[in-house]
Order: sequence, then structure tokens, then C-alpha cells
Amino acid sequence: METRVRVVAALCEGNSIRATARMIGVDKETVMVLALRVGEGCARLHNRMMRDIAAHVIQIDEMWSYIQKKEARVTEKDPAEHGSAYLFVAIDANTKLAISFHVGKREDGSTWDFVADLRSRLSVVPHVTRATNILKTI
Repeated sequence: METRVRVVAALCEGNSIRATARMIGVDKETVMVLALRVGEGCARLHNRMMRDIAAHVIQIDEMWSYIQKKEARVTEKDPAEHGSAYLFVAIDANTKLAISFHVGKREDGSTWDFVADLRSRLSVVPHVTRATNILKTI
């Protein structure tokens, strides 16, 4: 348990998987398996707890990244998830509570999935703003 706590703490501090494995003295696969299990548990907890939120002002933002390779280098042979990936997030402007998030492509389907998830978590009709660089302040 102590090793697991050290691994999760190192990852939360922003260390890479490889650096965490080196620092703690465990295999890289072990770090990835633990990170996946903890992440799935956190997602389940978030899904259970973030319900009936009375957030009157919500800031919505997105952050770009990529999976495996940048979009310009993706070929038809690559899996659909490779290339650009966006993190969509909705945050209560007053409390900085992350109400909803979604990771996907920047397309209609991902946007609608994100909005539907956000609507399912709210108990009021909020004022929605698009916050630039909100993810850098958290």
C-alpha cells in the first residue's frame, strides 16, 4: 500500500510514468496499471458525487493534446483515437468545482456528449461563459 501511495503521489505531482517508475523502483507497466485503476475509481466517484449541482455561473473551456501522434501524421491505418484529442471541462466559476469533463475529438458528437453530461449534473439553468486559459489557473 505504501508503494501505491508513493506512485499515485508522484503522478499527482506531475511526474511522468517513466520517471515515477524510476523514482519508486517499480516497473513502468505497474505504474500504468495502477494509474488506470485509480483513474477509473476517481471517474466513478466523480460520476456519483457530481449530481444536482446548483452552479449559477459556469465557465467552459477546452484543452488540446494528441494521442500517439499529431493529426498531420495520422494515416488511414492508425486507430481512430490517434491524433488530436480535446479535454472539454465545465467549472463552477465561484467554487472552481469541476462539474463535468469529456475527452474526445473536436466534433459534434463529442460536444453533444459533453453538453448532455453537464446538463444531467445541474439542478439550475446557469449562465455559461467560455473562459480562456481556465485550465492553467487550476
